[in-house]
Amino acid sequence: MNKTLLILFSIFFLSIIFVFQIYSQIVHDFKVNDDNTIYSNQVGKIDFDSLGNFVIVWQDKRFSTPETHNVTVFAQRYSFQGLPIGINFKVSDVIDTAQLPNISVKKNGNFTVCWIAGNKS
Repeated sequence: MNKTLLILFSIFFLSIIFVFQIYSQIVHDFKVNDDNTIYSNQVGKIDFDSLGNFVIVWQDKRFSTPETHNVTVFAQRYSFQGLPIGINFKVSDVIDTAQLPNISVKKNGNFTVCWIAGNKS
C-alpha cells in the first residue's frame, strides 16, 4: 500500500511540476526596441499600472557611430498582454545627454521618466 501511495504521489508531483513549467511564462520573450543597429541598449527599467499595463525605458545607443558614443533614453508602452501600444519613442530631447533612466508608473497609467544628464565632451 505504501509503495502504491508513493508512486501516485510521485506521479502527482511530477505532473504539477510539468504544468507549472509549461505555464510559468505567460508571454514569450520579445524584443522591446525597434532599433536594428549593432549597438547594444542597456539599463532597462520597467514599471506597471494597476491593470498590468507596463512601460519599459532604456539607455539607447541607436544614434552612435564607431567614432561617437551617443546615448539617449527611449521608452515603449505595452498592454498587460505584452502587446506594444504605439512605437518606441525618444524620451530625452538631446542626444548624448541622457543616461541611466528610471521610471515610475501611477495606478492610472500616467508615468514619469527620469535620467542622469551626461556631459558631451
